Amino acid sequence: MPGWLKRKLEILKAKYSLYFVIKKYEELFRDVGFNRYFLDYEKVLMMIERMGVQSAKDRKFKDPFLWCGDGKKVLFYNPEVHPEELVIKLGHELGHLICEHYREDFMWIKSAHRVFSNRMEKDADVIGYLCWIPTPYLDRVRRYSWDIDEVVKDLSNCDTEYGIIYKNLPVRFQIYQEYLKADEEVSRVQNMIKEFNRNVAHGGER
Repeated sequence: MPGWLKRKLEILKAKYSLYFVIKKYEELFRDVGFNRYFLDYEKVLMMIERMGVQSAKDRKFKDPFLWCGDGKKVLFYNPEVHPEELVIKLGHELGHLICEHYREDFMWIKSAHRVFSNRMEKDADVIGYLCWIPTPYLDRVRRYSWDIDEVVKDLSNCDTEYGIIYKNLPVRFQIYQEYLKADEEVSRVQNMIKEFNRNVAHGGER
C-alpha cells in the first residue's frame, strides 16, 4: 500500500475512531445482533457480561452503575425501569466498556465518581442508541422516506413507549446521519485500497 493511502486510512481511523469500534463489535457480537437487530435489555446484559462484568438487580437506583473492587466488576441496574429506557441506559454502560473508558489503573475512581469527559459520555450514548434502534432499521426508514411520526407509530405499542420513542428518536436520527457520513468516507478509502491491491495482483503499480 502506498504511503499516501496508508496515511489517509490512519487519518480516518483517528477521525472516526468510534465508527471503527462499532464495526469491530458488530462482528464480535454478531450472534447477539448488536446494531443489526432490535435488542431487549437481557441481550445488552449478555454483551456486558461478555466484557467480564457481572450484573445484579438493584431497585434503589434509576440509572445503572458499575462498581469495581476486590478484582470484580459488577453492574447494578433497576429492572423496573421501562424496557425501552433500560436498553438505552445499559447500552450506555456497554459503550463505556467497549470504548475502554474504564481503565484498570483507575477503574475505581471512574466507577465511584463518574469522571468521564463529554466526549466519552457522547460516545457511550451512541452505543446505547445503537442497542435501542439498529442501523438497518433506519436504512429502511430512509428508503421509504418515513418522517418521525411514522417511525414512532411503527415502533410504539402503547402510550408509555410513544413518549420515550418520541423523546429519543431525534438523537438516534442524528447518530444515524453521522454513521452514514463515516461509513461513506471509510468505504471510499477501503475501495481505493482494494483497487490498488487488484492492480498489484495483476502486475500493476506497487
